[in-house]
Amino acid sequence: MSSPAKKTSKSQIWASVALLSLLMAPAVFFISTENGDRIEALRKEGLVTEATVLGKRRVEEPYTDSKGRTKTTTTSYIDMEYDSQTSQTYQDWLTGGEKAQPAVPGHAMSSYAYRSTNADYDAAKPGDKLPVVIHRYERTRAELASYVKTYNNRMMMLFGALCGLLGLASAAMAWRTRAGKAE
Repeated sequence: MSSPAKKTSKSQIWASVALLSLLMAPAVFFISTENGDRIEALRKEGLVTEATVLGKRRVEEPYTDSKGRTKTTTTSYIDMEYDSQTSQTYQDWLTGGEKAQPAVPGHAMSSYAYRSTNADYDAAKPGDKLPVVIHRYERTRAELASYVKTYNNRMMMLFGALCGLLGLASAAMAWRTRAGKAE
């Protein structure tokens, strides 16, 4: 004879939602702050150059889900090559009509596989010239200039705040539901 399935109470569900939300909020803030700081550094100290799209590819990358199962996700890459010895600052690029400095003949070129959005991936064609921003002290990683220009982490910060509020509200509901059963 099998034992009857234990029923999950409403307070347990609310407590689970609260725990998940309260754990997610600081993670979202941390990731948002890290990415925001990196983009701000590129805006202040970045150098802009013209990258040539060498090709593009979609790659199936494996990962393990929370239940230990192996799954895959598709990641889009734009392979590009650029002059890492550029001297055009991001501010000069903005004030100069957003025209990127072309590669100087004879300079060593750097290659980079840019992890892109689907929209950027679809728009890029081999041979295209795209402005990219590199950090003057880390020239092996490039960001599309359009991304640096339009990046705004307010939505991520708002999402983190909402996670925190949802966590607090869910904790209050778990407490109320549990207290209501005790009576």
